[in-house]
Amino acid sequence: MTQAPNAPHERSVSPPRPEWVDGLSSDELRFVERFVLCSGSLKALAKEYQVSYPTLRQRLDAVIERLQSFQSETQDGPFKQKLRQMLRDGAISIDAARQLAAAFEEETP
Repeated sequence: MTQAPNAPHERSVSPPRPEWVDGLSSDELRFVERFVLCSGSLKALAKEYQVSYPTLRQRLDAVIERLQSFQSETQDGPFKQKLRQMLRDGAISIDAARQLAAAFEEETP
């Protein structure tokens, strides 16, 4: 079926990029891509990267931890997000961050 000369053309619209993608480095994104293309087989991926299974498992665990951290950050309010940022920047200790978070939880209904 042909389209009329003045008819609007259909454009393919890409879905929005998930926010978690921005939380990973380019190396981590390539790792996730390779993991998926290996059908989730750590054994196949270890062979591809020429590293041991435990080494690859540690890398996968680090990516999972990064994604979990990003997910919890996006669900937290501005106060907890600021605490995490200060902790990453070394502005406060982990103990101080925990104490402030606990005090905040007590004060929040």
